[in-house]
Amino acid sequence: MRQLVSETDKRFETLCAGASGPIGLAVSGGSDSMALLHLALEWQVADRFHVLTVDHGLRPEARMEAEAVAAHCGALGVQHEILTWGPPVGHVSQARARDARHRLLARAVRRQGGSHLLFGHTLDDQYETVMMRAQRGDRGLAGMRALSVSPVWPEGRGIKLARPLLGHRRGDLRNFLARAGVGWSDDPSNENTAFERVRIRRALVDGPADQMPDLERTYQTALAERHARDLKLAAWLGADVEAHADGLIVCQPADLSTPEFAEGLVYLLLAASGSDQPAALEGRLELARDVLADPKNWRSRTLGGAWLAPRRGCVHIARDPGAVPPLPKIRALECAIEPIVWDGRFEIVMGLDRGSDLRGGSETFAVSPLARAGFPMFENEHALLRGLVGERLDSVRNVLGHENCV
Repeated sequence: MRQLVSETDKRFETLCAGASGPIGLAVSGGSDSMALLHLALEWQVADRFHVLTVDHGLRPEARMEAEAVAAHCGALGVQHEILTWGPPVGHVSQARARDARHRLLARAVRRQGGSHLLFGHTLDDQYETVMMRAQRGDRGLAGMRALSVSPVWPEGRGIKLARPLLGHRRGDLRNFLARAGVGWSDDPSNENTAFERVRIRRALVDGPADQMPDLERTYQTALAERHARDLKLAAWLGADVEAHADGLIVCQPADLSTPEFAEGLVYLLLAASGSDQPAALEGRLELARDVLADPKNWRSRTLGGAWLAPRRGCVHIARDPGAVPPLPKIRALECAIEPIVWDGRFEIVMGLDRGSDLRGGSETFAVSPLARAGFPMFENEHALLRGLVGERLDSVRNVLGHENCV
């Protein structure tokens, strides 16, 4: 148990370096998240954390389980909050529930002024993910990253997701809880074989003993390959990608291969479009091949909510003009307590005393022709803007350049 605590202390310290405000802990009451809570308290005092439990409203027992976590946190002296999602009537997919959960958690962390949200994912979760993807022939055999940016936008802007338990098996964490006299609740859906992950979990438990060494080798090889690729992409984002204040992105593929450039385009297209839905892999690969084959004369196109065009041997990326939403009304800006995020790319406020990067309607600020259709031009000079495109790319670069291998 001492070794487990010592190892997780180091992971908490590494992954939460520079964290501001309370550190959010996503705790559902299951063994993994309860282990996360108690190992976090071995690392730091209770005041450092803000525990968040999501009640999706999909099971009648969920509220009672959330309240049990709240009571447990109260006894430990840890701040706790139950986040409730009112799902639509009828069937709700796991993907939709997961998206709602991330948005609720991100908003809660931002309200508290935090920058980090921790999850209790384990090595077993990684093995399950690797096996699921391998059976489907998917990429991404390295599984989840130990540190990543929030998958939701704009709610998750400025928030990092950390998974300090990825190097530990679920059984070891349960032994830790048992020795500490801490109980947990099991979600019945974890036994429902209608879900692919549950079937894979059982196959790992009931399958031949010699499958685990092979799975571990596959995972470790993919992990090392991704880490090397992440470092290369982080260096590329820092050296060969420039984000302008008007939302325009200019980049050169440099020495990236077609798959590497296609992966890098994920981050550029998300930032340029203000979206959190990645463009299809096929479209990114086609674009990467075209650009690398003829950097000066490839065909301009829209992709993933962005417009891309060749300019003097560089790739210029701006918002797709046909997808730009209407600007918020000035009255809405005047009444807003916090900045309004417009199109996922700009924060807009009213008032000269709030500080800003840009001032809407100012003739002193030059907006590039490619970005003009997607730039929020206000006649009222008191509309102040803060661009999020460069900030978003910087956060991705910092995470990719981090030590992600567990």
